[in-house]
Amino acid sequence: MSEQKPASHEPLAIVGIGCRLPGGVNGPESFWQMMVEGRSGIVPVPADRWNRERWHHENVEIPSKMITKWGGFIHDFDKFDAQFFGISPREALRMDPQQRWMLEAAWESLEDAGMSPAGLRGSKTAVYVGIASNDYANVAQSDPRNVDVHTNSGSTLSIASNRISYLFDLKGPSVSVDTACSSALVAINLACESVWSGEATMALAGGVNALLTPDASIGFSKATMLSPSGQCFAFDDRANGYVRGEGAGMFVIKTLADALRDGDRVYCTIRSAVINQDGHTSSMTVPGVETQAKMLEDAYEKAGIQPKQVRYMEAHGTGTPVGDPIETRALGQVLSRGRDEGDYCLIGSVKTNVGHLESGSGVAGLAKAALVLYHDMVPASLNFKRPNPNIPFEEFKLRVASEMQLLPHLGDFLPVVGVNSFGFGGTNSHIVLEAAPAPLATVKEGLPLRIGGRAAEEPVKVARPVLLPLSGRGDDAMRDTVIKWRRFLHATSKDLAEIASAAGTKREHHDNRLAFVATGTDELIHGMTEWLATGDGGNTVAGKPAPEAHPLVFVFTGQGAQWWAMGQELITREPVFRAVLEEIDTYLKPLAGWSLIEEMTRDEAASQINRTNIAQPAIFGLQVALAALWKSWGILPAKVVGHSVGEVAAAYVAGAYTMEDAVTIIYHRSRLQDLTGGKGRMVAVGLSQAEARKAVAGIEEKVQVAVINSPGMVTLAGDTEPLEALVATLEEAGKFVRWLRIDYAFHTHQMEPIKDELLATLSGIKPRATTMPYISTVTGGICDGTKLTGEYWWQNVRESVLFA
Repeated sequence: MSEQKPASHEPLAIVGIGCRLPGGVNGPESFWQMMVEGRSGIVPVPADRWNRERWHHENVEIPSKMITKWGGFIHDFDKFDAQFFGISPREALRMDPQQRWMLEAAWESLEDAGMSPAGLRGSKTAVYVGIASNDYANVAQSDPRNVDVHTNSGSTLSIASNRISYLFDLKGPSVSVDTACSSALVAINLACESVWSGEATMALAGGVNALLTPDASIGFSKATMLSPSGQCFAFDDRANGYVRGEGAGMFVIKTLADALRDGDRVYCTIRSAVINQDGHTSSMTVPGVETQAKMLEDAYEKAGIQPKQVRYMEAHGTGTPVGDPIETRALGQVLSRGRDEGDYCLIGSVKTNVGHLESGSGVAGLAKAALVLYHDMVPASLNFKRPNPNIPFEEFKLRVASEMQLLPHLGDFLPVVGVNSFGFGGTNSHIVLEAAPAPLATVKEGLPLRIGGRAAEEPVKVARPVLLPLSGRGDDAMRDTVIKWRRFLHATSKDLAEIASAAGTKREHHDNRLAFVATGTDELIHGMTEWLATGDGGNTVAGKPAPEAHPLVFVFTGQGAQWWAMGQELITREPVFRAVLEEIDTYLKPLAGWSLIEEMTRDEAASQINRTNIAQPAIFGLQVALAALWKSWGILPAKVVGHSVGEVAAAYVAGAYTMEDAVTIIYHRSRLQDLTGGKGRMVAVGLSQAEARKAVAGIEEKVQVAVINSPGMVTLAGDTEPLEALVATLEEAGKFVRWLRIDYAFHTHQMEPIKDELLATLSGIKPRATTMPYISTVTGGICDGTKLTGEYWWQNVRESVLFA
C-alpha cells in the first residue's frame, strides 16, 4: 500500500447491541460472560427441530442423510410475546421465527442503547437485515390448505426488515439482504453507508438465521462442508468443516459526534466498511485470496489506518480445510506489512463458541469484536491445539488467541479490530473497528459517560432515595419484569442511582406501571420480593398513566409558606440545589450584608425566616434552586405562574432576567415591604370577588381585596381596626375566615410609601423575552418578558393578585 491517506468518512459509533445466540445468550452481557468462561453453545440437535438419529448417517453418500447430529440452537425459539408488539395471535402464528427474533433484538438493542423506540417514530432511522434461510416458508407453504392472509408476509424475507420499520414507524431505508453467509455483515456495511451518506440519521442493522428443518443440513453435508464431530476447529489441523448455528442480532449505529452529543455509552467506533466479490474462482464456492486481500487494503485505506495497527482480527474462521488457509493467507499478506518483529496480530473465531450462523454470522462476529474493544480483552478462540500446517502463522505474523488475554496496544494508537465475513457465493465483507476515544465533552445532568468500559467522569454522589420505575404490557409482563429486575439487582454491583436513572429516562414506559422507592439495593430487592408475594409493598407506587400527557406548569408560591427548616436537607445533599443558593449569595451579600445560605440553615430558635426581608429572598432561592434541580433531572415546565412575590422566581425561571437582576428585584422588594410592617393585617375569607368588593364597600380606602385566589376564596388586607371589625361581621354570618400570621397589608394602600424608592432601585434592571409562557398574576394573562420593568414590580406590590 502507498502512503496512508486520511479517513474518507467520519467515525460511526455502535451504541446498542441486542442478540439471541446459542448457549442461552440473550444480550451482550451474557454473550461476553459465555466467551470469558470459554463455553460452547453447540449441542445435539433438539427433539423439537428434527429427529437427529433418523436423519444422521456417517456415510455422506447415503441419500436423505446428514453427516452431523450437532448445532447451535436458540432456547425457547417458539416463544413470542405478540401482544407486546401489537400483533394478533393469528398473525404471529404465520410469522417466521426469524422475524420474531429480529423484532425482539431490535427492541433490546434500543433498550441497550438507552433509547425509547417511541422517541424514534417518524425519524430517518434505517433498518438493514441479513437473512437467507427460508425453512419456515417451506413448511408454511407446503400445504395450500394452511395458507391464509398472513402467510406471505410471515414468510417473505423482505418483511424481516420492513416489519421493524412498520411497527416502530421508522422512515429511513428498510432493506433485507441475502448474500448467503456474509448477509449480516453486508447489511451492516450498507447501513453504515446509509448513515455516512446522510440518507439515514441512525441505523438498526443486523442479521438472523434459523435451523428449523433438516433439508439445508443435508445439502451442506453432501457438499462436505459440515463437521461430523460437531466442533469448529478454526485454524487447527483437525479442521473438518463447520457447525451450523442459529441466532439473531441487531446493532444501533449512529455518528460518533451524535453519540458523544447525546451522552451515549459507546462500545466502539466503525472506521470503514467494505464489500467486494471474488468473481470467477476455481469454483463458485471456493474463496479467492487476491480479492480478500484487496478488500482489506481498501478497508484500511478508507479508514485512514495502517494495517499494522490491527490488534485483533475476528476472522470468518469456519474451520474448513480449504477456507481457513485462504483467509489467513489474505490476512497475512496485508496485516503483516510494516509490522515490527515480535508484533503479532491476534486472530480468532466466535464460530468455535456458537457455530456458524450462516446469514447471521456477521452478527456474532461483530458483537464479539465490539465487546473485545469495549472490555479491552480478547477471549479464547476454542478448540485450538495444533496449528493447521497449511497456515504459515510466523511468516504472516498471526497468532491464534487460544486463551483469555489483554488486547495488545500499539504505542499511543487506539486499538483496532477487524471483522471478516464471506458468502459461499463469493460476496465478501469487512468492517474496521476502533476503540472509542476519550470523551470530547462533559456529559450533562451529572451522569457519567461510559466509553470503552470506563466512566469518563465520576459524578458527585448524593445521599438521596432512588425511584425505580418499571412497566410492562399486561399483568403477566409486569410480574415477569419485576422478577428479572430483582435477579439483575442481586447480581449487579453498579451504582443504584445510575440504574434508576437509566430505568426512568432510557426505557420505554408501558401501560402497566410500578415504581419502587428505596435508599439501597437490599431495600429495593426486599420491596420487589414483598410485591411479588402480596401484590403490594410499603415502598411501591402502582398505577396506569393518563391517556394523554398534559403540559407541566410550575406554580411559584408567595409569602406565607416559609418555615425555619425549609431546604436544609436539600442544601446538604443536593449539589445542584446548593450551587444555585451560592450563586444567589454572590449577588445578595453585597446588597444585604447577610448570607441566604446562613439564614436558611439556622436552627429553629435562631431562625429569622418570618421576617419579610428574609422570607422573600428565601422563598425565591428555594424555588429557583428546586427548578434547577428538577431541570438537571430532565423535568422542565411548559409554562410558569407566580403568586405575588412568587412572580420573581417565576420570571427568572422563564428566562426574563439574569440572576443578578432577579436578586436585585427580590432584595429591594422584600427590604422595602419589610418597612411597612406593624400597621396592617391580612385575612383569607370564603367570599367570591363580587361578594368581597361588596363587603368592603364604604371602607375601600382602608381595606381592599388583596388577592383573588379562586372563585370562592379571596384575601382581604388593610388597616388593622377596620379589617378586624369587618371580619367579625363575616364570622357572625358564618363565612370561612383565617388570619395570615403577618402584620403587613400587602397589595393595599399601605404600600404607597415605598413606591418611589422601589422604582428608583429597579430602574437599572434589563428584562428579556422569556423562553416559555409567563402567566402574570398582575394582568391575569400571558405577559411578554420585556414588559417586566420596575413599573411592573410596583404593580406587583400594590395591585390585587389575580391568581384565580
